[in-house]
Amino acid sequence: MMTIRSVLAACAFSLCAGVAVAHAEDPPEKQHKLLDELLIPSDKVRHEQPDTDGQRPIVAVVVPHSNIFPALVVAQAGMQEREHEDGEEEKDEKNLGDPFGVLGVGVVAPADGVVVKVVVSSPSIMQDSSFEGTLATEGETYSLSPKIKWKYEKLLRNRQQVPVDVSFRVKVGDAPWKEITKTCTLRSINDCLLAFDIGEEYTDTTWLYAAYVNEDHPWVDGILKDALATGVVESFTGYQSQDPEEVMKQVYAVWRVCQNRGIRYSDISTVSAQKRSVVSQHVRFLDECMKNKQANCIDGTVMFASVLRKIGIQTHIVTIPNHAFLTFRPNKDADDEVGLETTLMGRVGKEAFEQKEARLGKLFKLLGEHETYEEASFRTFEEAVAIGSKNFRDNLEHFANSEEDPNYWFISVDEAREKGVRPLAYMVEEDRDERGDRDRRPSDEKPKRGR
Repeated sequence: MMTIRSVLAACAFSLCAGVAVAHAEDPPEKQHKLLDELLIPSDKVRHEQPDTDGQRPIVAVVVPHSNIFPALVVAQAGMQEREHEDGEEEKDEKNLGDPFGVLGVGVVAPADGVVVKVVVSSPSIMQDSSFEGTLATEGETYSLSPKIKWKYEKLLRNRQQVPVDVSFRVKVGDAPWKEITKTCTLRSINDCLLAFDIGEEYTDTTWLYAAYVNEDHPWVDGILKDALATGVVESFTGYQSQDPEEVMKQVYAVWRVCQNRGIRYSDISTVSAQKRSVVSQHVRFLDECMKNKQANCIDGTVMFASVLRKIGIQTHIVTIPNHAFLTFRPNKDADDEVGLETTLMGRVGKEAFEQKEARLGKLFKLLGEHETYEEASFRTFEEAVAIGSKNFRDNLEHFANSEEDPNYWFISVDEAREKGVRPLAYMVEEDRDERGDRDRRPSDEKPKRGR
């Protein structure tokens, strides 16, 4: 049987040996000021006849395509505006307000220096949010996005798409207030926005997968506790040992726990509000994978990345057409990447293995094919590393040209955090299920039973 050392030697691949890898599209800096001329039908706004009250039409926009993605809103909450090389914030004179705003209005200035006020409200998901600014030049189209006072806990708890009404009240100069109400779709927190179109342009938001990596999830400590109990490692030290073999052992210890808990591959990726103009993916959270013992490729990838980041191991989310997997660095100071195909976790489950052993163990011994659970678990880890590393190596050139083919991305979770992409916080369940049970346990430990 191969050892950790031989697995590492066989599968580690240096980025320096291949082409330069392009990271996933940077988390939005100015790009998500989405009320620009691609979204606002500015030609229509300019050339339409004034309303009966003498005002130009005002356009209300909810991006993307009248969908509100809680995951996008929460993930962007910590981002800062892009800065010039001289350290000053980059300004766009025609895009006013929140640079990451997904709610706003488009207004044509009726004269130079006109003051405009905007109030956006939707009581179930936000407090009333306002913006006041000046439209500098007559005839120019401006986009105005108030900094929304979101009710983040409400967004994080939303697990099913629901309709919500969003009201926009606008006052341009001395004209009376005008109100527009749009009925939008509030998406599930599990819906990860991947891409959407803006006119003829296509905006990629695959970086949002990084928000589903939650190294602060309270269940991670329970996973690490169980991983120590396997005896594979004595402690989780990340890169402190400066020994790549020790890092591989830590990754394998986590793998063993996931197999012990019986997590199997299960593809649940369809979302009910999918449109061709808006592409999204349902992503399970770590606790959902553990409780339901199910994970598809992206679920397993973000789950593993959550645990590995907790112990300080650098991770990347890799996407190729119709698939996702994980890579990690066994050496902090080198560009070596090791792939991990998380969908193989379910090939050896401890409970299923023990049942099979009870039925057929004697026969396997007679045939000379007997294998312990520990051997079977490590064998699948070998396969997962070999397949993941080969997938990464085979697609390396595509990552370098990811702008031409958005199906290929190499997302650094570390870089996403540096740019302000927040992990989506774990929310303890509040509502009773159909049986009246309530789950308020802050960890994944099973309740103790009396003797």
